[in-house]
Formats: sequence, structure tokens, C-alpha cells
Amino acid sequence: MTFHADAFASASLSMPESDVDVADLAAWFDPGEKPVWRVRGLNGNDLVKIEMAERRGQAAAALAAAIESGAAKEITASVRALLGRTDDIEAVYAKQLEALVLGSVAPAISHEHAAKLGEAYPVVFKRLFNEINRLTGEGAHAEKKPRSSGRPPESATPAPSAGSSANPSTSSGPTSSPAVA
Repeated sequence: MTFHADAFASASLSMPESDVDVADLAAWFDPGEKPVWRVRGLNGNDLVKIEMAERRGQAAAALAAAIESGAAKEITASVRALLGRTDDIEAVYAKQLEALVLGSVAPAISHEHAAKLGEAYPVVFKRLFNEINRLTGEGAHAEKKPRSSGRPPESATPAPSAGSSANPSTSSGPTSSPAVA
């Protein structure tokens, strides 16, 4: 089996997108507008950012604990708020928040809004997160381009029709198509 690295490198690829019905959030959309949240699959860089969200959360917790040990609870609360953290955000949840922020196309949301969505509408939050994961698992999609070789794919080669001279594949002259091995 041969991997065509050059063709892969030159392909125009994009992560898949999907619309998710969020009827539970209809009150926060314009009147008459269908409540839809557009999400996309995540790329490799996004996945690293998600992993880093866990580390940031651990660092924020350690910083807050260190400050708190000095009895400066107001400073601790401020640092946690500044970092978008509360006392009980688990590492997995921090990753899900990051995935939702990175995977939301329309509306684009902040970490603060993602956290509020998770608190107020956990089922919608989880549905959006799951769709982002599903799309990520699909991987990128290649944009469909017309064939540039001038010949149709072998499986789509039309049978010659009587009296048809418009089909160049039925001409008897020399062709520039490469030979099939």
C-alpha cells in the first residue's frame, strides 16, 4: 500500500462542521431565529490546547492554594476568577470547556460563557461537546475539485454511444492520458 505524501500535502483540507439544534437556548437567540449552534471538528493544535487547559487548571489550583495558605482569601478568589476557575472545576471539565470554546463556530464563545452554559444547560453543553468530538474523529475533509487530468475516473467512464463524436475518450487519435499499469 502506497501513501501519496505529495498529494496529501497539497490537498486542501478542512475540518468538518455541523449544526446542532439548541432549542433549550431559544430565549437567547433573536426572535424568529432558529436556535442552532455551529461546531467544527478540532485539529491537532486544538487538541494540544485542550491538554494544556488541564495543566493550566492544575497550575491555577496550586497558585490559589499557595496564596490561600497565607490567609488572603480575597486574593485567592480574584486569581481564580481571573483564570476563569472555580473551586471545583475538574480537569476533564476544563478540557471540555476548552473544546467547546475552540470548536464553536457560530456563536463563537468565551471561556466564561462556556462555563455558564455548562452550569445552566449541562445537557446542551454535553451535546455540543459530543458533536465536536464526533467531528474531530472524522478528521479533515478534502475539498472536491474537478479532475484536472482530462479523463473521467475509470469507474465513471461512459460507454461509447452510437453517433456521439463529442466524447473525446472515444476518439481514435493519440491521447495524453497516462497508461494504466
